[in-house]
Formats: sequence, structure tokens, C-alpha cells
Amino acid sequence: MLMVMLISETERLRRDEVIGRILEDVRAGRTIYLPDFDRDVSRPSDEFAMLSVGIEANDYGGTVGEFRYQFEGEEDLLHLMVVREAGGEVSPEEAQSVVDFFYPGFLSR
Repeated sequence: MLMVMLISETERLRRDEVIGRILEDVRAGRTIYLPDFDRDVSRPSDEFAMLSVGIEANDYGGTVGEFRYQFEGEEDLLHLMVVREAGGEVSPEEAQSVVDFFYPGFLSR
């Protein structure tokens, strides 16, 4: 069962920008890279892998609720990474709610 998330207009607009940019890049055959690593904003973790991936400002990431998301892809793969902004574990249901934010109804098909 999906969690109910309260989505702000700012989060909705950012989502639309990110998806629009991804579509442009896919159509143009451009690879969707992770942002360049910035030591000043990275938050390494001994407990969770990839916690600070995409924390740098970039065209393919943003936040929704208490989660940060980051897209990255190449050729025929598009990855969506979801982490909790404050750190900590993300349950499958929580991650699915973020997926539903991008692709409403997809998981209920």
C-alpha cells in the first residue's frame, strides 16, 4: 500500500522540470549523468550506500516530502535513487510513494 504524501506546488513544478529535462535529453540521445562530486556538500555515511549521491544542485534531482531523489541513466536504463533527506532507512513503500509521485498510478497497474 502506498503512503499518502502531501505534495507542494514547488515540488510538483520541480518534478515537471526534471521530467521535462530528462525527456529532452533522451530524445537528443544525451546521457543523464550524476552531478559532479562536491566535497563541500557531501555527507558520507558508514551505514547507507549512496546517501549523498545527487546532493549537489543539478538538473535531474530534487525533493519531495522528506525524500531526495536523483535520476541517472544511459542508453536504455534510467535509474531513480531515493534517500531520506535526514538520513536513515527508506522502506519499499516509501520509495514506491516517490515513484508514484513521478508516475501516478503506475504501481497499481
